[in-house]
Amino acid sequence: IRGTMQPIITIFCAFTRPWAIEQWLEDLSKVEHDQERTHLVFILDGDYPNMLRLMKEYVKARNYRSFTYRMNEDWHVNESRVAVRRSRIADIKEQSKELIANTDCEFVIGLEDDTVFGHIGSFKRLYEPLQQTDQVGFVEGVQIGRWGVRMVGAWKLDDIVRPNKAMTMLPEDGSAITAGGFYGYATRKDLYLNHDYYTGSNQPWGPDVNFGIWVRQQGFQCLIDWGIEFGHNDAGRIAYPYTYK
Repeated sequence: IRGTMQPIITIFCAFTRPWAIEQWLEDLSKVEHDQERTHLVFILDGDYPNMLRLMKEYVKARNYRSFTYRMNEDWHVNESRVAVRRSRIADIKEQSKELIANTDCEFVIGLEDDTVFGHIGSFKRLYEPLQQTDQVGFVEGVQIGRWGVRMVGAWKLDDIVRPNKAMTMLPEDGSAITAGGFYGYATRKDLYLNHDYYTGSNQPWGPDVNFGIWVRQQGFQCLIDWGIEFGHNDAGRIAYPYTYK
């Protein structure tokens, strides 16, 4: 039965939107996973005692391998400028490395607080390609635009050393990508920890794309599973890539 056992995973999410927490925890409760082989690592990016209370209540009723959180009381996200948001995402990823390093996981599942995922069944399709071959370093699902643009966070770049051109991908383009998004993905713990998350000042993309490029530079493949459809929650309005539900 060893083969059917879930690998030890860490689920990481940073929360900046108080309205998103209840939907997110409800989604987590619906997705099949072995709690005893799952660490939860959360960063609350702001002074959110009510959010923390809901998290603690959720975890208390369950049997997770560990639950670690950090609350940034000195930061309030009210910044809509893309460059500032992106550098903040990079900062939080750097912050999360210390918490994730303390877990004994093999893979990290990254989700965002406005990602809707309760319908995906299990996290297996995200981490299985990583288990099946050591050639794969990143696997993501599908979600549409996080900056008010209806395109998928899946990118093909013309060069992984000096990219000049980035193209957004469609299902007919296949599953191999250069880089994706952080909305719903799995990666190897050592890749998560060894990358320096950043956004270049003159780059049109964020730390998620830089991570994908770096994973490719390390000799790994990045993949998208077009069958894992994540919703994008905008204060209760949820948009899906293929359908509106």
